[in-house]
Amino acid sequence: LALYATIYFYLFFGVFGAISFDYHSNVVATCLVPWFFYYFKKRKLWLSSLMLLFIIISKENVSLFAAFICLGLLIENRKDVSIRNYLIFSSISCVIYFFTITSFVMPALSNERSYYFLYSYLGNTPIDAILHLVQHPIESLKGLFINHINNPLGDYVKAELHILLLISGLPILILKPQYILMLIPIYFQKLFHDNISMWGIGYHYNIEFAPIFAIGIFMVISEFNNKQLIKPISIFVLLLTFASTVRTMDNTIFYTNKAKIRFYQIPHYIRDYSVSEVHKQLRKIPKNAIVSVQSPFLPHLSLRDYIYEFPIIK
Repeated sequence: LALYATIYFYLFFGVFGAISFDYHSNVVATCLVPWFFYYFKKRKLWLSSLMLLFIIISKENVSLFAAFICLGLLIENRKDVSIRNYLIFSSISCVIYFFTITSFVMPALSNERSYYFLYSYLGNTPIDAILHLVQHPIESLKGLFINHINNPLGDYVKAELHILLLISGLPILILKPQYILMLIPIYFQKLFHDNISMWGIGYHYNIEFAPIFAIGIFMVISEFNNKQLIKPISIFVLLLTFASTVRTMDNTIFYTNKAKIRFYQIPHYIRDYSVSEVHKQLRKIPKNAIVSVQSPFLPHLSLRDYIYEFPIIK
């Protein structure tokens, strides 16, 4: 089952989207989540706490995700008093961290002295959003499925995401709803956003589903009374997950750069510039130079005091 779960993780469409797109710190945070689960299951709480710290400092909104992960584990371990108290403390700490960072730290560091809150459907601040969710639950629930900004490019984008998640095994998590609870902030952050790109099945915006699905689905399967069902159902889940990933490589409502994803085709490995010539020119740039560079070349010039992504020039 551990092998099936690992294969599932690497077949999941959200992982392909993240690897084929660009660097983003929520990917780093998400890939630490299984380690948090692992050390927690081993009851090595100081190591699980260290993983949780690494997760929440990766990106400001990931701390809310971490809080709900702890809530889900709290439901699963509610009978163990010491573990329950640990998870309550961890969850509250993550929430306090989230509001501290978004309400005070990031606005203080911003030139505009504000935190960009791009969820106009819910309000102008995180507090507005919470009030809207409480006061208008039905309208809020509709927002997870409709094109709430009325941009024609957003039609059916949310539906495509929901369908792929269903095919990837979401119904199995109904048997352990605490894993669905863990994903509530991910659903909300994606589907209430003002940017259509966030709703879709591309880029790095689905990576958070991967570890929760991989762990939750195979935790459910591991508890089947009929052990003869474990292997065939596991393989069936892998086939469905593979099918959903192939769909993202084939024909999608939301635009995806197919050449970047289709690793089994020649165009994936072709560049429209001379790689050797680029490396030759990169080697001429002094180590202490201030650099503004396009994203494909930026990692090759990193680890210097000043570096910017073109066209930013300072």
